[in-house]
Order: sequence, then C-alpha cells, then structure tokens
Amino acid sequence: ERSLAAYDEALSRVRASVGENTIDFASALNNAAWARRFTGDLERSEREFQQSTAIIERILGPLHRFTAIGYTNLGILAQLRGRNEDAVRLSMQALSGMMRDRRATLDEQRWAFETLSNAFKGMGDTRRAILFAKQAVNAQQELRANNKELSKEEIQDFKTEWRRLYENLASLLISEGRLSEAQAVLAMEKEEEFVDFIRRDATEDLSDSRAMLTDGEETVQESVETLLSRPIAAATEVAALTERKNAGRLSGEDKERLEQLEEVLDTAYSEFMDDVDAFLENSAEESSDIQREVDAINLSYTADMQDELRVFEGRAAMLQVASLGDTTHLFLTVPEAAIHREIAIPRAELSRLIFEALTAIEERSPEAQTRLKALYDVLVAPIRAEIDETGAGTLMLNLQGFLRYVPFAALYDGEHYLIEDYALSLFTPAARTEFEAADREPEKSAGFGVTAAHPGFSPLPGVAQEMQMIFDTGTLAGSASLDDAFTRDSFSTALKARPAIVHIASHFKLVPGRETDSFLLLGDGSPLNLAEIRKGRNFRFGGVDLLTLSACQTAR
Repeated sequence: ERSLAAYDEALSRVRASVGENTIDFASALNNAAWARRFTGDLERSEREFQQSTAIIERILGPLHRFTAIGYTNLGILAQLRGRNEDAVRLSMQALSGMMRDRRATLDEQRWAFETLSNAFKGMGDTRRAILFAKQAVNAQQELRANNKELSKEEIQDFKTEWRRLYENLASLLISEGRLSEAQAVLAMEKEEEFVDFIRRDATEDLSDSRAMLTDGEETVQESVETLLSRPIAAATEVAALTERKNAGRLSGEDKERLEQLEEVLDTAYSEFMDDVDAFLENSAEESSDIQREVDAINLSYTADMQDELRVFEGRAAMLQVASLGDTTHLFLTVPEAAIHREIAIPRAELSRLIFEALTAIEERSPEAQTRLKALYDVLVAPIRAEIDETGAGTLMLNLQGFLRYVPFAALYDGEHYLIEDYALSLFTPAARTEFEAADREPEKSAGFGVTAAHPGFSPLPGVAQEMQMIFDTGTLAGSASLDDAFTRDSFSTALKARPAIVHIASHFKLVPGRETDSFLLLGDGSPLNLAEIRKGRNFRFGGVDLLTLSACQTAR
C-alpha cells in the first residue's frame, strides 16, 4: 500500500510536468501496476499494464525492449487470471522483441519463459510446460554466470529469489516420471553439485551449466525459434527511425522508409500471430507415451507367459505394473492363474513417491525406510498374499517407463526388505530371455576397470582390488584389463569373442535424454557414449549372459 501511494504521487507529478503521453508516465504506471498485482487487484493491474504498454509501443515501436517488458507483464497478468492462451500469445509477442538482443534481455526472458511454462501447465500440456521451464532455468543460469562479481550474500539472495524456477521444473519432470532429469535440475540449483551432474570437466565454471533439452524438445524449440525469427533487421531500423522521428529529425525520405518498414512489420506480426495460434493448436495433441509404455509390458500375452512360467514348476511368478492417469494396476501371473489389482494412486503421485525414495537413499536419509515402505504399500502389499500363496521364490518384474527406477529389492514391509523373501529378476518382453541355465564357464569372462583419475572424474582405487577378487582369486578365470589396457579396441575385441560374463568397473556419466552426452569412461580417459553402444557394430553384447556395471549412475 505504501508503494502504491508513492507511485500514485509519482504519476501525479509526472502528469503535471510532462504529461501522460511520455515514457516517464508509462514507466511510473507500469511500476504501479506491478505493485498493484500484489494487492490482489488483478483487473486494475492488467488495465494499467495495457495503458502503459500502449504508450511505450506508440513512442518506441513494437519491438523495443521496454515494449517487450510491457507484453511480458501483460502475459503474467493474463496467466494469473486464468487466460492461459492469451498469456501464451502475449509472452511470445514479448519474446519476439527480446530476440533482438538475447544477452541484454535475459532478465525479461526469464519471466516470459516462466509465464509460458505456467500457461501450458494450466492448459494441461506438461511437455511444453517442461520445455519453457527449462528455458527459464537456462536464462537464470546464464545470469548467474554473468554475475560472478556479486558478493556471497548477494548471490545467495539471487538464488533464493529464483529457486522456484528449479523447483517448478523438477516438479513438472517428476509428474512425467522423468526422475533423472529432475534430480539433475535440483542438483544444478545447488551450485557445489553442478559438476557431478552436468559437466564433464571439473575445471569448468559451475554456473555455466544448462538444463539439457531432449531431442524431442529441441524439435519443438526449433519451431519456437522460427516463430521468433521475425525480420529483426527491419525492426532495428524502425526503432532507429522512430527515435529520430521523436527527436524531430526525420527527413521526407526517412518518413517514406519508416512507413514501408512498418507495413512489413505489420504483415510479419500478423503472420507471427497465425503461427502462434497453430503452435497452440498443436500443443493440444494428446501424448501417446503412456500408451506406448502400457503396450511395451505386453499385457495381452498372459497365456504365453503362463506356458513359459511352467518351466519353473511353480518356483516363479510374474508381476507387471502399469501406471495410468489416476490409477496404478498390478497384474500377477502364475502358471494356472492371472490376478489383477487396481490401486487408486495417480501416476504423478506414484512418480513422486519413487523420486522421494531414490533421493532419500542417495542422501543416506533416515527417511529412506519410510519412503521404501510407502512404495511397498502401493506396489507389493495389495497383491502380497497372492504372491505368497503361489509358493514362488522368484518374482519376475515386467516394468516400463519410470517404474524401472523402483529399487524393488529394497522395498520394505516394516520388517523385511523384499530381497530377503524373493529372488528378483527384471523381464523385458522385447528381449525374450532364455530361461534355461547358461553354461557359465569361468574362462568365458572378461573384466574392465578404471583406477586412475581423469578430468572431471575422481580416482577409483578400490577397482584394482575388486578385479583381483573376482578374476585372480575369485570364480572367474578370464582376462581383466585396467586403465590404459581398457581401450575402445580392447573392449570391442573382447566382446567379439562372445564372453558369457562381462564385469565393468568405471565411471558412468548420465545426461538424461541425451545419448550422445551420456557415456561410459574408458580406461584411457576417453568416453564411449550410449549412441555408439546402441548403433555401433563393435559394441554388441550378443552372447553375454551376465553383464555387471559397477559404476556411478548406471542404476539410472
């Protein structure tokens, strides 16, 4: 209220001295509107923003930075008032003006991207909400990198004010089951943990990190960039001519040129808004990811599965889990029966339970057991009696999507961990397992390890002893290659010999959604990324019966 009283006084004085059709008046009105939104008078706040923006646009032109700020504020108000599509249009219009100077408008971009994220979330389009939330975080990250000269206290205030950007993005990712990305974003906000999650090189400036876009998000981002790539050169020239016009220095030739350019910009703006409408319409398309997830666990082949389970003579049961919008479904299959249980827990809530359990485990939190009990109560308890009745000692798990993050072995019933009662096996229909016991000859094995430090990675001195225990004094008799002997060529050569057992102890770097940036560290310090493993003919695991990855982040 005191702020508004001061701004009202400012408006009165500016009106008396230079009049209402001035930048000074528009600036004071904009500030009054910003303060007024916090009093809850959103209608008047929006009305004042409209008046202020109209004055600025009339004087400085449609693509001036101050005009963009006005449209950013109008987008925020539209979103707060529940008009999400209006908020998208206004924010996109604001961004089109900011793109003339991306570096100078990072602060405004942060607001516009946050508004776009909130608007798409309000429209039920979580995917686009995530994309723009990442853009907001990245603008904040760049601002952090540009403000290294701030004091420790100022940096802390800066982080505290904008922490919500990271928390909102993480929350959206969790709701979609994208747990590794959520963990990376929250770690990014904790400056001291940047390197562990984002950068390969520990010598890099920590605040230069970014929220990585997945390939699908990059495709959408390219369409956004196309939207925003209006005739910037024309807009810049219009701004310069408008400034000369306001100063009374516009020649007849300049006037004609200004009229031509404004006509070009009017046409471009009309096309831009048509494109924004098309962008909004496309955003309403339903994602098919969940349907693909359900299809992948192949619930339709129960009879075939029952035949395969008979091989075990009652010693194994299959548990399939499907998480839909509002419910979670458990399917238990044994040789002579199939049982279904429906649990009233929404997909987003189950994803959050899993995220909280993983976080508690990694932080060695005393809450870990409580979190694991909560997961047990949803995923096992409703069907535990039937599992016990089967007499099965092995529980085969058919899981897809974020359910693969569940640490089933560690689920806790209040007295025991699940691994104490059952042997657990992950089953993937896409790679039908041969259930007969393999001929595991000790000589048909190979081991690889890294002990030395490399840029961005700490040494692993325990790996040498690990390899010695397994290959020299243990049960395997194959070769073990450490450090410089663990190269791309030696690894490929060993796999071509089709070993039955492969043990790898190294570092692994996961950048969620980016297979070219996610890699296994080889002994010579070079990366072997997931794209090479997936596509390269030299790194096939055909014939491998047991693969052990003893490295950080491989569980994810």
